[in-house]
Amino acid sequence: MATTTIIYVAMVLAVFAVMSYSAHADDDFISRTCKKTKNAELCVDVLHQNIDSDDASSELDLANISLKIASATADLNVEYTKDWVRHSRHKPQRGALVACRLAYADAVNDLKLRAIPKFHSGDYAGAIKHVLAAKGAADACENAFKWIKLEPRQPS
Repeated sequence: MATTTIIYVAMVLAVFAVMSYSAHADDDFISRTCKKTKNAELCVDVLHQNIDSDDASSELDLANISLKIASATADLNVEYTKDWVRHSRHKPQRGALVACRLAYADAVNDLKLRAIPKFHSGDYAGAIKHVLAAKGAADACENAFKWIKLEPRQPS
């Protein structure tokens, strides 16, 4: 799933940005911040596609934007997998798709109901805890497909 990578990068960026929240407002601010992630190129691409990133003046701003991106991506993954589950009756990937839908629903809860409120209240350690929990959704989904020995893909 392409969105799996985006949610992963957005959450990793949020973790790194929260951990080092000093302001660096200049032209290559996003690039410098993204260099702290495992996939700086994708991080830059994701943040540059979000119009709110243009107004970011601190790593806290980018962390907030990243949390919103991760949350929206998890929401999309829930909707996609709901649809895919409906279209996979009597197919071997149905169980894995159900596991993916549940994992992404948990990620949505971890992000929207736990991480974002903690982040906004200044509880960055608490926010990171829930971001890391949400990050496991992509792994849980991929592992569900590995368990049934299929590659994750959209049902036909």
